[in-house]
Amino acid sequence: MALRAMLLGMWKCRPVLCEGQERGASEPRDWASTPCASRARSHSNRLGDVLGWLDRRARLLQAAGGLELIGDDTRAWEAFVELLELADFAEALPSAPSEARARRLGEAAAGLFDAFAAAPAPGDAWASVARNVLALDYAFALFCSKDARFVREALGDLGIQEVVDPMAGSGLHAQLLAREGLQVTASDSCTQGRLCWFPVAEMRLEELPVLGHPKAALFLCWPPHSDAADTALQKFGGHVLVLVGDRGKWHGSETFHQELQENWELLGQRMLRRWPRQEDDLRILRNSAMPSETISVTAMLLDGREVRVVTALDSPVEGLRVFVGHQLGINSHRIQLAAGAEALNNERTIRECGLADDALLSVIVLPPLYGALARAPREYLCGEVMAAKMELHDALARAGRLTPIH
Repeated sequence: MALRAMLLGMWKCRPVLCEGQERGASEPRDWASTPCASRARSHSNRLGDVLGWLDRRARLLQAAGGLELIGDDTRAWEAFVELLELADFAEALPSAPSEARARRLGEAAAGLFDAFAAAPAPGDAWASVARNVLALDYAFALFCSKDARFVREALGDLGIQEVVDPMAGSGLHAQLLAREGLQVTASDSCTQGRLCWFPVAEMRLEELPVLGHPKAALFLCWPPHSDAADTALQKFGGHVLVLVGDRGKWHGSETFHQELQENWELLGQRMLRRWPRQEDDLRILRNSAMPSETISVTAMLLDGREVRVVTALDSPVEGLRVFVGHQLGINSHRIQLAAGAEALNNERTIRECGLADDALLSVIVLPPLYGALARAPREYLCGEVMAAKMELHDALARAGRLTPIH
């Protein structure tokens, strides 16, 4: 608290007098080089970077007429500094945090982000740097606990308790939704080297299974201005979408927004706290097209672990296999699904395989070789390779070159 008090006291864009300099002198001291700012830099790497940027910004403001950089209401600045300090603390941990510590860090991140979103809006002078810094380590949208509560209540009216977030980023929004009691499955195409405030699995959108999920909602927050949202919507295959964005000005593709306009109806809407010059909001939409037929299946390992899946009848077995492998933490190429004594053909659909609702599938884990073969040229077939391995094994046994394992 002492550091923040000093920082806030020094960090208004007013001249700071050097020793021996009289008030009213034309050249103010460079306030970013004050002892307060130096201590802030040594305390927080992120804060040090922000100080350097704001120093340049303050000079421009001063030249334009001496506008204040922070302003009189410092609550947003205090919350911003605390968020930077938490990110530096989490990044500086010597090893991956335990599950309990990771949970506490996620709770702290959600609480501090709530405080920032509840504070008076940051001034234009420093809002852009705050937005860019927080977007990297937390989230771009100022989606907070009140918004997550609105989502939970709206989904509850639809009988939905599960949320799929395939572009979760740091997982902050997943953390906020989970705090409201929703079951959240979060993933992102790249989780290496970044902070995560909620368990986020690494999975590309193309790897998502094609699942019709009537008891879950898809959560998309500011999807990129590409076909990523189209892919997520297609892969999810469900009927409820929670969307945070600016209605297509800077997010999503034209085809994505055309699909929403033609086939999705608005169920609820909520205005969000916004960054300056942003126009984003929260919308909950439902697919008005005829719902697809779905069934529930359970995939079980020999050790008793189970994965329950609600899947569209016309989705391929391959998508089901990828999902089961991801949930079990096993390379999907090593997964073979079987119904009774019959192995399922990955290229056929669930309907074509004749599976019924509440079907129980066996999960067969193949040798690691199958995972390696997935990266090999397609002309190498698993059956041929395994036959060659068996021939090699028999030859080595005849030559007495095998050592029994006791």
